[in-house]
Amino acid sequence: MVSGTSATESTLPDQGDRGGLLSRSFLGLLVTQFLVALNDNMFRWLVVPIGKDLVGQDLALSLGGACFLLPFVLLAAPAGYLADRFSKRRVMIGCKVAEIVIMTLGILVILSGNIYLMLIVLFLMGAQSAVFSPSKYGSIPEIVRPDRISAANGLIGMTTMFAVILGTVAGGTLYDATTLSKHVLVFEADVSRSGLIADQVRLLGYRAQKADSVERAMELAAGGKTRMVLAGPTAPGGDAVVRIAEAAGGVPVARAPEGPEIGSRRYGKLLGELVQQQIGAPHESVFGERVLPGQHRWWISAFALIGVAVLGWGASLLIGRLPPANRERRFPRNPAAQTVRDLTHLVAHRPLFLAALGSAYFWSMGVLAQLNIDKLARPELVTEQRYVSYLLAVLMLGIGVGSFLAGKWSGGRVEVGIVPFGAAGISLATMLLWTVPAGTGEPFSAPYWWVCFWLVGLGVAAGLYDIPLLAFLQEKSPDRSRGRLLAASNFLSFCGMFLTSGIFWLLAARPSPLEVPRDASSWKAALVGVANWFLSLPLGLSARS
Repeated sequence: MVSGTSATESTLPDQGDRGGLLSRSFLGLLVTQFLVALNDNMFRWLVVPIGKDLVGQDLALSLGGACFLLPFVLLAAPAGYLADRFSKRRVMIGCKVAEIVIMTLGILVILSGNIYLMLIVLFLMGAQSAVFSPSKYGSIPEIVRPDRISAANGLIGMTTMFAVILGTVAGGTLYDATTLSKHVLVFEADVSRSGLIADQVRLLGYRAQKADSVERAMELAAGGKTRMVLAGPTAPGGDAVVRIAEAAGGVPVARAPEGPEIGSRRYGKLLGELVQQQIGAPHESVFGERVLPGQHRWWISAFALIGVAVLGWGASLLIGRLPPANRERRFPRNPAAQTVRDLTHLVAHRPLFLAALGSAYFWSMGVLAQLNIDKLARPELVTEQRYVSYLLAVLMLGIGVGSFLAGKWSGGRVEVGIVPFGAAGISLATMLLWTVPAGTGEPFSAPYWWVCFWLVGLGVAAGLYDIPLLAFLQEKSPDRSRGRLLAASNFLSFCGMFLTSGIFWLLAARPSPLEVPRDASSWKAALVGVANWFLSLPLGLSARS
């Protein structure tokens, strides 16, 4: 059992002073954290596509992910200190004020056109979220009654996932609304080759659409955005390409070179010279000045990002007074040493440590799933990136539903007995994903729908797995050290996310002497193995609680 402080030692509200799920404080917390997750993802997925245009896809994705996640590792100890030493309400309000300032800086650096300054602001946004997190989760047992902790975590988890989905979509929408890139229609019968050519067109700063049939090319051309038709080496020639160009309004036509190797730097240079000769530089100019991605109608992004931050600040004011949990705690002058002490303190509470490991597994698997969905889907299942994004949204939707069900099924208490069923569901859903046959590249085909179905199941199982663990950590943590324990748990989670990302990058790189298989089936098999290996963890936790 985990020991806590006595009533005379704690300055926290008595159980009778804590409310239900409709109390003003909890609703304020719910709205505040929803808007934090919304703005985090909206800004991140505005900056990352801008980075793709300016420095290339791989570098933008890796730097964007690292800049946002790194603060959660570096600031674990200070975040735990703030959550224990000061009122969690004050910490959350302070984070929201900081978010307004950071979003204002974000708009200014987008106008500067310097991607590295944008990444610094993305790091600051991650730092704000890292400080906010322990206070957010630590405040739940101080705001709601013990019999509502599981349900509260379920609602927090569900709304967070919906905010992630909405923020991801909104970030991409802001990018589209504030970028004047020129569209190139890549017409190529070979699906895999068209993907490679389109990726290189995007690296040059242009927008690319792909079509592997005349009918699909005519449909895209009629949309009115195409500025050039780029026929691939094996695309039908003659009248077909001319008709596509006419459907787009008489745009110029060129045929992509057959060599050198598609995807090489030399090929990209030749492609860039060809496209620029036909339609000029990648980005439009306004009043004679070049407008970089994100700078056209920038006020739309400013209104959205700063507006959401201000609304979040207003919502945080609804949270009721929360006294500091430990006024005597001193600031960690050596954050690294303090993180080690916090981890040691967490290990000393074995059930909490096992719950933290389980939560770290959840987030690590979440990153692996996010990275792996693209490998699963392209190019056999679908060819266009937007349909891959739908798969990610489906997974997030499932996690939201699972989070809600976990809170509902806990029945007014922290029910870790649900955790083994969630873990088993993760393994089963992943194994069933392995059985889906390769598609034809057409969206909404039967294999695509089956993948959607099993991703929903995977998400529901993941929600059932994680929410009871979070509730367990919150309820069983001693009042005076809850912040540092939750911060230590966050540290484990984000270290796991970094480690998983690194392993994925190594496996996705060019074949090593170990000749690691790279086809989709091997990725899904790896997921099954990892999920089943961790299945014993929640079972052990359930037995000890």
